Amino acid sequence: MADIKREIRTLGQRLSGLTAGNKYTFVLKRPNVRVDVVNAERAIELSSTQVSAIRKLLADLEQARDDAMRGSVDSAKGTLSAARAVAKDIVKAVSDAKEFALRATEDAKDAHADVKDAYSAAKDGAEHAVGVAENLMTGLGDVVKAVAALVIEAETSAPPATAPSTATGSPPSAQ
Repeated sequence: MADIKREIRTLGQRLSGLTAGNKYTFVLKRPNVRVDVVNAERAIELSSTQVSAIRKLLADLEQARDDAMRGSVDSAKGTLSAARAVAKDIVKAVSDAKEFALRATEDAKDAHADVKDAYSAAKDGAEHAVGVAENLMTGLGDVVKAVAALVIEAETSAPPATAPSTATGSPPSAQ
């Protein structure tokens, strides 16, 4: 009786040429483990995009502040309302990025031992990117409130708009 070692490439592989009476040991090759950190990549991409959007939004808020300081209240109001709409979109996108970061955390928990470090690094990167975006969002809320208060102050201190005059230049007639 011979001890024979045979290598199997895949599960379900058909074997032929086996002889009765021989002792066989079948060895399944180690699987090729692939790192798939798509969730972490999406979280980082969304967070990075939102950080850029926050930078642009801050420039718009600065423009609104400047308009309010110059007395152009209508322009400042329009810029502020557009900034609030963009801020809502940013909050939603950061929330989506947070979801992807949570999925990356789950991926890291379930990762194969050979690639656990790669998944953990991707998870950490996603969490940090989302954290930066969330911190900026917290500060952005305070900036929007401050600019809104400045616009309201400029509006209340602005001289009242003059109504169009109906007089033609002659004094009213007394009858």
